[in-house]
Amino acid sequence: MSDVTRILNAIERGEAKATDELLPLVYEELRLLAAEAMRRILVDDARRKQSLKGSGGRQRVDMDEVSLPAQALFDVSLSEDLLALDEALEKLNKAED
Repeated sequence: MSDVTRILNAIERGEAKATDELLPLVYEELRLLAAEAMRRILVDDARRKQSLKGSGGRQRVDMDEVSLPAQALFDVSLSEDLLALDEALEKLNKAED
């Protein structure tokens, strides 16, 4: 028999001191439940923030689907920038795995 059940039975029998025992038990249980609920809220909030921080609201785009103007293929400086960008993206992709 749990302490709460024992105390409730004592209250039913009219034992006056039993009510003094009940409040601390109920308070402690409510405190534990509140702490657990708060922990879950904080964890969920942290996960949500991390998710937003990680994605930054951006969407992934397949580079094969991106079309470039024809002149970009012949512009050496732009081609070098694109190669550097591609290499950086590959490194980032590998770092995420």
